[in-house]
Amino acid sequence: MSLLAQQESMYNHYMFNTQLFNPGYIGSTQAYSLNILQRNQWVGFDGAPVSQALSFCTPVQSKRLAYGLTAINDKIGPIRNNSFATDLAYHLVLNGSGNILSLGMKLSLNSYNLDTNDLNLDQINDPMFNNESTGLRPNIGSGVYYYTPKFYLGLSVPYFLQDKLLGQKRHFYLTSGILVNLTRDIKLRPSALVKMTRGVPINMDISNLFIFRDQFWLGANLRSTYKNLSPSEETGGGFGGIFGLNISKNIMVSYAYSYSLGNKTGLYNDGTHEIILRFKMFNKEKALIDSPRYF
Repeated sequence: MSLLAQQESMYNHYMFNTQLFNPGYIGSTQAYSLNILQRNQWVGFDGAPVSQALSFCTPVQSKRLAYGLTAINDKIGPIRNNSFATDLAYHLVLNGSGNILSLGMKLSLNSYNLDTNDLNLDQINDPMFNNESTGLRPNIGSGVYYYTPKFYLGLSVPYFLQDKLLGQKRHFYLTSGILVNLTRDIKLRPSALVKMTRGVPINMDISNLFIFRDQFWLGANLRSTYKNLSPSEETGGGFGGIFGLNISKNIMVSYAYSYSLGNKTGLYNDGTHEIILRFKMFNKEKALIDSPRYF
Protein backbone atom coordinates (compact mmCIF):
# COMPACT_ATOMS: atom_id res chain seq x y z
CA MET A 1 0.00 0.00 0.00
CA SER A 2 1.33 3.45 -0.90
CA LEU A 3 0.13 6.93 -0.02
CA LEU A 4 0.69 10.27 -1.77
CA ALA A 5 0.68 13.48 0.26
CA GLN A 6 1.66 17.13 0.24
CA GLN A 7 5.46 17.61 0.43
CA GLU A 8 6.08 21.32 -0.09
CA SER A 9 4.09 24.11 1.52
CA MET A 10 1.20 25.66 -0.40
CA TYR A 11 0.03 29.27 -0.12
CA ASN A 12 -3.01 31.28 -1.18
CA HIS A 13 -0.82 34.41 -1.32
CA TYR A 14 1.63 32.97 -3.84
CA MET A 15 1.25 36.14 -5.92
CA PHE A 16 2.72 38.21 -3.05
CA ASN A 17 5.24 35.64 -1.79
CA THR A 18 6.82 34.37 -5.01
CA GLN A 19 10.33 34.49 -3.52
CA LEU A 20 9.63 31.36 -1.47
CA PHE A 21 9.64 29.16 -4.58
CA ASN A 22 11.32 31.34 -7.25
CA PRO A 23 14.61 33.12 -6.39
CA GLY A 24 14.40 35.03 -9.67
CA TYR A 25 11.65 37.16 -8.10
CA ILE A 26 13.96 38.96 -5.67
CA GLY A 27 14.73 42.54 -6.59
CA SER A 28 11.59 43.00 -8.69
CA THR A 29 9.81 44.95 -5.92
CA GLN A 30 12.35 47.79 -6.40
CA ALA A 31 12.76 48.14 -2.61
CA TYR A 32 14.00 46.42 0.53
CA SER A 33 11.04 44.12 1.24
CA LEU A 34 10.16 41.99 4.26
CA ASN A 35 7.27 39.48 4.09
CA ILE A 36 5.82 37.66 7.11
CA LEU A 37 3.25 34.92 6.48
CA GLN A 38 1.15 32.75 8.81
CA ARG A 39 -1.00 29.89 7.45
CA ASN A 40 -3.33 27.66 9.50
CA GLN A 41 -4.77 24.93 7.31
CA TRP A 42 -7.91 22.96 8.23
CA VAL A 43 -8.47 24.82 11.50
CA GLY A 44 -10.05 22.65 14.18
CA PHE A 45 -8.62 19.39 12.81
CA ASP A 46 -6.13 17.70 15.17
CA GLY A 47 -2.61 17.73 13.72
CA ALA A 48 -3.54 20.02 10.82
CA PRO A 49 -0.75 21.75 8.84
CA VAL A 50 0.58 25.05 10.22
CA SER A 51 3.14 27.11 8.32
CA GLN A 52 5.16 30.25 8.93
CA ALA A 53 7.31 31.91 6.30
CA LEU A 54 9.69 34.85 6.41
CA SER A 55 11.35 36.39 3.37
CA PHE A 56 13.57 39.42 2.83
CA CYS A 57 15.06 40.83 -0.35
CA THR A 58 16.95 43.87 -1.55
CA PRO A 59 16.29 45.96 -4.66
CA VAL A 60 18.63 45.51 -7.60
CA GLN A 61 22.08 46.61 -6.44
CA SER A 62 25.27 47.40 -8.36
CA LYS A 63 26.09 44.93 -11.14
CA ARG A 64 22.31 44.35 -11.36
CA LEU A 65 22.35 41.83 -8.52
CA ALA A 66 19.70 41.39 -5.82
CA TYR A 67 19.97 39.35 -2.63
CA GLY A 68 17.44 37.63 -0.40
CA LEU A 69 16.85 35.38 2.60
CA THR A 70 13.96 33.00 3.32
CA ALA A 71 12.94 30.84 6.28
CA ILE A 72 10.04 28.36 6.33
CA ASN A 73 8.63 26.40 9.27
CA ASP A 74 6.09 23.76 8.25
CA LYS A 75 4.43 21.48 10.84
CA ILE A 76 2.02 18.63 10.05
CA GLY A 77 1.05 16.51 13.04
CA PRO A 78 4.28 15.15 14.60
CA ILE A 79 6.38 16.14 11.56
CA ARG A 80 8.23 19.44 11.35
CA ASN A 81 10.11 20.66 8.28
CA ASN A 82 12.38 23.71 8.37
CA SER A 83 14.11 25.46 5.50
CA PHE A 84 16.63 28.31 5.47
CA ALA A 85 17.81 29.75 2.16
CA THR A 86 19.98 32.43 0.62
CA ASP A 87 18.81 33.81 -2.74
CA LEU A 88 20.72 35.62 -5.49
CA ALA A 89 19.33 37.06 -8.73
CA TYR A 90 20.83 38.80 -11.75
CA HIS A 91 18.51 41.21 -13.64
CA LEU A 92 19.01 41.68 -17.37
CA VAL A 93 17.29 44.57 -19.17
CA LEU A 94 15.63 43.52 -22.45
CA ASN A 95 14.37 45.83 -25.20
CA GLY A 96 14.42 48.99 -23.11
CA SER A 97 13.92 49.63 -19.42
CA GLY A 98 10.43 48.13 -19.13
CA ASN A 99 11.26 44.46 -19.80
CA ILE A 100 13.43 42.60 -17.29
CA LEU A 101 14.65 39.01 -17.22
CA SER A 102 15.90 37.83 -13.84
CA LEU A 103 17.96 34.67 -13.30
CA GLY A 104 17.96 33.42 -9.72
CA MET A 105 19.71 30.83 -7.57
CA LYS A 106 18.63 29.43 -4.19
CA LEU A 107 21.04 27.79 -1.73
CA SER A 108 19.19 26.15 1.15
CA LEU A 109 19.50 24.03 4.27
CA ASN A 110 16.53 21.79 5.06
CA SER A 111 15.70 19.67 8.08
CA TYR A 112 13.10 16.99 8.87
CA ASN A 113 12.04 16.09 12.43
CA LEU A 114 9.58 13.47 13.68
CA ASP A 115 8.45 13.91 17.30
CA THR A 116 6.53 10.84 18.46
CA ASN A 117 5.59 12.61 21.71
CA ASP A 118 2.71 14.10 19.72
CA LEU A 119 1.36 10.63 18.89
CA ASN A 120 -1.05 8.57 21.02
CA LEU A 121 0.56 5.14 20.67
CA ASP A 122 -1.00 1.91 21.97
CA GLN A 123 2.48 0.62 22.75
CA ILE A 124 4.87 3.02 24.48
CA ASN A 125 8.32 3.10 22.84
CA ASP A 126 7.00 1.26 19.77
CA PRO A 127 10.15 0.57 17.66
CA MET A 128 8.20 1.46 14.51
CA PHE A 129 7.81 5.05 15.81
CA ASN A 130 11.12 6.49 16.93
CA ASN A 131 11.99 10.16 17.19
CA GLU A 132 13.90 10.96 14.03
CA SER A 133 15.84 13.95 12.75
CA THR A 134 17.80 14.28 9.53
CA GLY A 135 19.77 17.33 10.64
CA LEU A 136 20.42 20.10 8.11
CA ARG A 137 20.68 18.88 4.51
CA PRO A 138 21.92 21.21 1.76
CA ASN A 139 20.04 21.74 -1.48
CA ILE A 140 20.13 24.02 -4.50
CA GLY A 141 17.45 25.53 -6.72
CA SER A 142 17.00 28.07 -9.47
CA GLY A 143 14.37 30.22 -11.13
CA VAL A 144 13.73 32.45 -14.13
CA TYR A 145 11.46 35.47 -13.75
CA TYR A 146 10.43 37.81 -16.60
CA TYR A 147 8.55 40.96 -15.65
CA THR A 148 7.27 44.25 -17.05
CA PRO A 149 5.18 46.97 -15.34
CA LYS A 150 1.99 44.97 -16.00
CA PHE A 151 2.99 41.34 -16.62
CA TYR A 152 5.16 38.58 -15.20
CA LEU A 153 6.06 34.97 -16.03
CA GLY A 154 8.22 32.68 -13.93
CA LEU A 155 9.54 29.11 -13.95
CA SER A 156 11.44 27.61 -11.03
CA VAL A 157 12.69 24.51 -9.23
CA PRO A 158 13.36 25.51 -5.60
CA TYR A 159 14.98 22.16 -4.70
CA PHE A 160 16.87 20.21 -7.35
CA LEU A 161 18.16 17.42 -5.11
CA GLN A 162 15.67 14.64 -4.28
CA ASP A 163 16.02 13.10 -0.82
CA LYS A 164 15.66 9.32 -1.25
CA LEU A 165 15.43 8.70 2.50
CA LEU A 166 12.37 10.95 2.78
CA GLY A 167 10.97 10.13 -0.64
CA GLN A 168 11.10 13.83 -1.51
CA LYS A 169 10.35 14.63 -5.16
CA ARG A 170 11.49 17.53 -7.33
CA HIS A 171 8.79 20.21 -7.82
CA PHE A 172 8.43 22.57 -10.79
CA TYR A 173 6.56 25.88 -10.45
CA LEU A 174 5.13 27.90 -13.33
CA THR A 175 3.52 31.22 -12.44
CA SER A 176 2.13 34.17 -14.36
CA GLY A 177 0.00 37.26 -13.88
CA ILE A 178 -1.15 40.42 -15.62
CA LEU A 179 -2.56 43.80 -14.63
CA VAL A 180 -5.55 45.19 -16.57
CA ASN A 181 -6.94 48.73 -16.18
CA LEU A 182 -10.74 48.45 -16.11
CA THR A 183 -11.40 52.08 -15.16
CA ARG A 184 -9.32 54.91 -13.75
CA ASP A 185 -9.92 53.62 -10.21
CA ILE A 186 -10.31 49.86 -10.72
CA LYS A 187 -7.70 47.35 -11.89
CA LEU A 188 -7.99 43.60 -12.47
CA ARG A 189 -5.09 41.34 -11.54
CA PRO A 190 -5.55 37.70 -12.65
CA SER A 191 -2.75 35.26 -11.81
CA ALA A 192 -2.05 31.54 -11.86
CA LEU A 193 0.36 29.08 -10.27
CA VAL A 194 0.95 25.61 -11.72
CA LYS A 195 2.83 23.04 -9.60
CA MET A 196 4.19 19.88 -11.23
CA THR A 197 5.87 16.83 -9.74
CA ARG A 198 6.14 13.20 -10.77
CA GLY A 199 3.48 10.78 -9.59
CA VAL A 200 0.67 13.24 -8.80
CA PRO A 201 -1.77 15.31 -10.90
CA ILE A 202 -0.66 18.78 -11.98
CA ASN A 203 -2.05 21.27 -9.45
CA MET A 204 -3.31 24.73 -10.34
CA ASP A 205 -4.13 27.87 -8.37
CA ILE A 206 -6.13 30.48 -10.27
CA SER A 207 -6.78 33.87 -8.68
CA ASN A 208 -8.52 37.10 -9.62
CA LEU A 209 -8.06 40.30 -7.64
CA PHE A 210 -9.91 43.58 -8.15
CA ILE A 211 -7.77 46.52 -7.00
CA PHE A 212 -9.63 49.70 -6.01
CA ARG A 213 -7.80 53.05 -6.19
CA ASP A 214 -4.51 51.26 -5.47
CA GLN A 215 -5.64 51.09 -1.83
CA PHE A 216 -7.38 47.75 -1.31
CA TRP A 217 -8.24 44.58 -3.22
CA LEU A 218 -10.85 41.86 -3.16
CA GLY A 219 -10.86 38.61 -5.09
CA ALA A 220 -11.22 34.85 -5.25
CA ASN A 221 -8.95 31.83 -5.54
CA LEU A 222 -9.59 28.35 -7.00
CA ARG A 223 -7.33 25.33 -6.39
CA SER A 224 -7.75 22.23 -8.54
CA THR A 225 -6.00 20.13 -11.22
CA TYR A 226 -5.49 20.92 -14.89
CA LYS A 227 -7.62 17.93 -15.96
CA ASN A 228 -10.60 18.94 -13.86
CA LEU A 229 -10.95 22.62 -12.99
CA SER A 230 -13.97 21.83 -10.84
CA PRO A 231 -12.87 20.30 -7.49
CA SER A 232 -13.96 16.68 -7.07
CA GLU A 233 -13.66 13.86 -4.54
CA GLU A 234 -11.03 12.21 -6.72
CA THR A 235 -8.74 15.21 -7.25
CA GLY A 236 -9.59 17.40 -4.24
CA GLY A 237 -9.34 21.18 -4.44
CA GLY A 238 -11.11 24.16 -2.96
CA PHE A 239 -12.28 27.73 -3.26
CA GLY A 240 -11.37 30.84 -1.29
CA GLY A 241 -11.46 34.60 -1.00
CA ILE A 242 -8.72 37.22 -0.58
CA PHE A 243 -8.97 40.70 0.89
CA GLY A 244 -6.13 43.14 1.51
CA LEU A 245 -5.16 46.77 1.73
CA ASN A 246 -2.22 49.14 1.66
CA ILE A 247 -2.10 50.55 5.18
CA SER A 248 0.48 53.05 4.03
CA LYS A 249 2.85 53.52 1.12
CA ASN A 250 5.21 50.95 2.62
CA ILE A 251 2.96 48.56 4.58
CA MET A 252 0.58 46.00 3.10
CA VAL A 253 -1.62 43.37 4.75
CA SER A 254 -3.72 40.69 3.08
CA TYR A 255 -5.97 37.91 4.40
CA ALA A 256 -7.15 34.76 2.60
CA TYR A 257 -9.75 32.17 3.56
CA SER A 258 -10.24 28.88 1.71
CA TYR A 259 -12.51 25.88 2.08
CA SER A 260 -12.23 22.33 0.73
CA LEU A 261 -14.92 21.60 -1.86
CA GLY A 262 -13.66 18.58 -3.76
CA ASN A 263 -13.59 16.11 -0.87
CA LYS A 264 -15.15 15.64 2.55
CA THR A 265 -12.31 17.11 4.61
CA GLY A 266 -14.28 20.36 4.82
CA LEU A 267 -16.85 18.59 7.02
CA TYR A 268 -14.28 18.13 9.78
CA ASN A 269 -12.62 21.55 9.96
CA ASP A 270 -13.31 25.27 9.80
CA GLY A 271 -11.33 25.99 6.64
CA THR A 272 -7.91 27.53 6.09
CA HIS A 273 -6.79 30.99 7.23
CA GLU A 274 -3.73 32.79 5.88
CA ILE A 275 -2.39 36.29 6.49
CA ILE A 276 0.62 38.08 5.04
CA LEU A 277 2.33 41.35 6.02
CA ARG A 278 4.71 43.18 3.69
CA PHE A 279 7.01 45.99 4.71
CA LYS A 280 8.79 47.96 1.97
CA MET A 281 11.70 50.12 3.06
CA PHE A 282 13.97 52.56 1.27
CA ASN A 283 12.53 52.42 -2.25
CA LYS A 284 15.29 52.62 -4.82
CA GLU A 285 15.33 55.98 -6.57
CA LYS A 286 16.73 54.70 -9.88
CA ALA A 287 14.78 51.46 -10.29
CA LEU A 288 14.96 49.30 -13.42
CA ILE A 289 11.20 49.83 -13.84
CA ASP A 290 10.08 53.32 -12.89
CA SER A 291 6.42 52.63 -12.06
CA PRO A 292 4.34 51.29 -9.14
CA ARG A 293 4.80 47.55 -8.54
CA TYR A 294 1.71 45.34 -8.25
CA PHE A 295 3.44 41.96 -8.12
